Amino acid sequence: MVAQYRPFRPTHEQLRQWLQSHTIGGGAPGGYIGNGSKVGFSLTSPHVWNKLEQLLDVTVPTVQAAKIDVTTHGTGGFMRNIPGLKTVGDTMVKLLRDQSRTTAPNQNALFDYLSTQTDLWWRVEIPDGPNLAIANFEAYEFQGRVLDFKPLAPIGGRQEVDSSIVFDGTSFVRYDPTASLLG
Repeated sequence: MVAQYRPFRPTHEQLRQWLQSHTIGGGAPGGYIGNGSKVGFSLTSPHVWNKLEQLLDVTVPTVQAAKIDVTTHGTGGFMRNIPGLKTVGDTMVKLLRDQSRTTAPNQNALFDYLSTQTDLWWRVEIPDGPNLAIANFEAYEFQGRVLDFKPLAPIGGRQEVDSSIVFDGTSFVRYDPTASLLG
């Protein structure tokens, strides 16, 4: 009698238990790495951070250096380049909508800052692990302004607001994981 190969198909619960102590491709064990992320802004330096209320999602800004082709034809046949200026991508935030300036003053201030095109200091904090009990956050700080403010009110869905922050500064700083400054 020949044994037949049957692939193992774990249940959702078996997979959840396995992920508590394993990682996939260097990912975080036991949960979602972004769970507990925070975003805040400050009008002043030194900073007095105003944390955005009810954050659902954030896209961390990315930095990419341009490359400038400096190839001269020669015997080697290889193209060469030198580093160019760096581009900082937009930061996208999604918030559970709260129209009250009493319970969500920072969320509602985004529209005002869009109207006035005020440059603000921004801080994005990402937990250094998936467990909300972890007290350390990798942080990114930069100057930028609110590019858009898009309330979403689908019929039969939850109200949200999407907003983009466009880089408008001369520095973009990444900090190693440490305690949160956004509370």
